[in-house]
Parts: sequence; C-alpha cells; structure tokens
Amino acid sequence: MKTKAFLVVCLFLGFGLTQVSAQVEYHMSKDGTGTISYRGTFTNWGQAVFCDGQQVDYIEGNVECHNVYSFNKWVQHGANEHYFGDDFRSTWTTSDEVFKFMEKDHAMHVTFVEGDPMPYGTDTFHFNLVGNKGHNYEGTCTWDIHSQTFISVIRAVCTGNKK
Repeated sequence: MKTKAFLVVCLFLGFGLTQVSAQVEYHMSKDGTGTISYRGTFTNWGQAVFCDGQQVDYIEGNVECHNVYSFNKWVQHGANEHYFGDDFRSTWTTSDEVFKFMEKDHAMHVTFVEGDPMPYGTDTFHFNLVGNKGHNYEGTCTWDIHSQTFISVIRAVCTGNKK
C-alpha cells in the first residue's frame, strides 16, 4: 500500500508538466497517516478557458504551486492544491493580453485498479484568470484523471470583452 500511495503522489505531481523544480515535505507517521506537502514550479501549465459552458481559449504559462495530500494508513483521502502564475498567454489567438492565473483544487477522488498504472477518479477545481486588458474568466470544472479530459463545466463566468 505504501508503494501505491507514493505512486499516487508522483502521478499527481506529474500532470501537465514538462519541467518542474520542487520541494517535498513528508509529515507521516509510521502507519502512513499524515500529509505530504509539495511546493514547486511547473512550466507550460495549460488551462482551458470557458464562457457559458463553451471552451473559448487555451492559455499557458508557468505556475507556482503548493499542494497538500492527506493520507490515512497509506490511503489518500484528501488533496488541497493551489496553483498561481502571472504570465499566462493565449495559445489560440494572437492577442497580447497577459493573464494572472489562480486555481484551487479541493475535491479529488481517486481509485486504483489492479494492473492499471493510471488511477481513476475526478478532480473538481476552481479557476480565475484576470487579463491586463479587461478580460476575466472564472469557473468550476471537473477533470477526469484517467482519460485526462474535462468531463463537465459546472460554472463558467466571463466578464470584459468576450473573445
């Protein structure tokens, strides 16, 4: 079970990264109860932008993150992830607008299937993008961890000039 818990943490830390620098702190008892904290920088982090439930853009940039994963007897039972950056740019348009980005993930549910290295489950997260030319995009989405796709846009609010 310890190996699975370690692999889960490694997997979550690997989502969306091409390069990373990180610091990991373990606050675990011998029975596998406690937390693992992760601070790091991801390059080329991507975020889909939604308005009224429809994807209107995809932005990328570098993010700083602070994530805390909670375990009870080597079984993950919670995650609290924070991502933030201030130099995100569109990959869909030629706009020179620069966005500040913030994402918070609080509802992560993970299940392993024997023989499948990729876990099943969902991650529900909240994002906010504030552009230097007046655009503001915020929303709540659900991400399918196994297929690496968005499965629902729960809320999507756009202010400023829509793209």
